[in-house]
Amino acid sequence: MASISGAARARPVPNAFGAFPVVQADADAAGTGYVGSFQPAWLSLFEKKGVDIQIGYVGSQFAEGKRTVRGDMRAALVFFRPAAFSSVTGL
Repeated sequence: MASISGAARARPVPNAFGAFPVVQADADAAGTGYVGSFQPAWLSLFEKKGVDIQIGYVGSQFAEGKRTVRGDMRAALVFFRPAAFSSVTGL
């Protein structure tokens, strides 16, 4: 049986997370939106890495008394019932 981390696998399996298939998609074009049933039973957001916050100086910000704040998060949005959603373009 394969573990989620893949440590027990003899070879990597493309497009799989444990026993579940994985679909990777690029960002949608500007003017695209989604309509559907956004109930917790149909979708969920899973954190992959957590939230990373960095604070620092860029260029001459130290002399100006300013700081830059940067935050990022890796997550996966999973649709358990894809038929409950539809994309809309031309917004």
